[in-house]
Amino acid sequence: TDGFFNYEAVQVSDGAVAVFPLNNGADIYAQKIDFDGNNIWPSNILVSGTNPRYSPDGNFYNFRNVYSVAVSDGVIVGWESNSDNKLYAQKINTDGSLAWISGGIKINSQNTDGFGGIFAVSIDNGALFFWKSTFDNYLYARYIDGSGNFPIAWVSQQIVNSTNQVHVNSN
Repeated sequence: TDGFFNYEAVQVSDGAVAVFPLNNGADIYAQKIDFDGNNIWPSNILVSGTNPRYSPDGNFYNFRNVYSVAVSDGVIVGWESNSDNKLYAQKINTDGSLAWISGGIKINSQNTDGFGGIFAVSIDNGALFFWKSTFDNYLYARYIDGSGNFPIAWVSQQIVNSTNQVHVNSN
């Protein structure tokens, strides 16, 4: 089994993409399924890259949780790394190819002891990730566009405070 790791599925125009752990959470895979239940991609797609990240206790858990959003030309998958407490994202194109660098793009930069909740929404063919750090109890946000870039307003992660204002964090 894969312990406490979650599974995710998101609907796309011609079916759904399921995101799931294998190897006790060391790898994140995805598969596209049509509305008749057939696999679309010839094999499962390794989303998380080939170099597993090791947790402080020596286990090679690559992630704790996954989050995915559909965009017009694929799916953006985010995951929480168990070893460095960072969020990573990877885009899967509609044909099953990976759009960004192997291992994904790091979303957050602050040091944290963990995450108190993470979610993502699809906006303008990109993904807006939100997370609460258990290190400082702030709610953070960062947008990544469909090309794997951070638009100028999102070059740094943002702190969303209790009055729903967004402030740039210099980390």
